[in-house]
Amino acid sequence: MKSAIFFILCATTAYARVAYIEEWEANDMKEGGARGVAEYGQIGNGTCILQFPGPLYWFHCENCDIVPSMSNSATGTYALSASNTAWQDVGQFTFVLNFLNTKFDERDVQLNCDATVNELTIYSFPSNTDQQSARTRIYERGIGRWDSYLVSFPSSVANFTVNSPNTFIAANPETYMIQNIQSWQTEVWFQFRYDGDWFTAADVSISHTSSSDDEEEEEEEESRRRRNAHF
Repeated sequence: MKSAIFFILCATTAYARVAYIEEWEANDMKEGGARGVAEYGQIGNGTCILQFPGPLYWFHCENCDIVPSMSNSATGTYALSASNTAWQDVGQFTFVLNFLNTKFDERDVQLNCDATVNELTIYSFPSNTDQQSARTRIYERGIGRWDSYLVSFPSSVANFTVNSPNTFIAANPETYMIQNIQSWQTEVWFQFRYDGDWFTAADVSISHTSSSDDEEEEEEEESRRRRNAHF
């Protein structure tokens, strides 16, 4: 077991630091990896960017959300957020990872944090390397004001389900529209089984829609029909 700490100064927080608490070597059964913490100053609902020197085999944050729009697993970039301050904003994010081909020392990991709030986040997944299934939830302040969420995966999934009272429409095995969002909801839960390539929360694309968006699209479509009627 190894314990090490690496300090990185941040412009908008008192400090930020990365520590590998435990490390293990690769063997015939599993890849080499590490368990560690990313400690930060007072950022509230802010965001920390954890930048590894390259891609990882697997990354999971045990007490934080991932900001998909700011993350890229192909470059080893993970945007971590304490979206729910009631239990996530404890001064440090705990994570576990498996290296892909190259082992990275904690001194090579960059951590930059600030108080910028990213409204749309998703709870980190998968929580293990079984590559079988995942369960997660979308979090966004004022989530109940939206009519639906469009979730796009990088590869196909099966057995996609959502928690009641939400419903969904499957556009294809990679894209799902979660509907029936209630005004009282604070989060939207869903689960699935991997049916194609394995991926993490950092690889998912999420967007929201409202009835006003649909109305604007319908008005634009009606306008196009009227213009075309003149020709």
